[in-house]
Amino acid sequence: MSGLPMGFHFLPTEEDLIDYLRRKVKKLPLPLSVVPGIVIECDLYGDKEPWEIFDPHSTESFYAFTRLKRRSQSRIERRAGIGTWDGRQTSELEDCDGKVIGFAKYFVFKVVEKLTSYDYNYGRWVMHEYSLVISEQVGTLFNYFLQRFHKSPCF
Repeated sequence: MSGLPMGFHFLPTEEDLIDYLRRKVKKLPLPLSVVPGIVIECDLYGDKEPWEIFDPHSTESFYAFTRLKRRSQSRIERRAGIGTWDGRQTSELEDCDGKVIGFAKYFVFKVVEKLTSYDYNYGRWVMHEYSLVISEQVGTLFNYFLQRFHKSPCF
């Protein structure tokens, strides 16, 4: 996140992230507090591993809007480069009134192809995926999700 003022920290709550996603699917601008370039849009399920998309040496989180690739109505393709995003946990997100506003899913990147050139120093990558409740998912933007990525300090 170069080019940002010294000392700048982007620390949105999960409720903030759901709001950003809601604005994206409704084609509304993000709030002014979100500096352009902080939340990017990119294809995270393709030929690249997370360390080829994001800085492998950074200790910060990265945020991205992406579209999921569906194999079927209920199956999602989560392959990325030589690995896959392995789901670990799903939880409901509630607003201050207890209303469910979205979901948070927790994933770790798992290398599935046995390659001799893979460098395990790239670390363990973690993804938190945020999605809206179905009633808020609109038309062609139904497959949009917001992810937060970071490299885990332990492998």
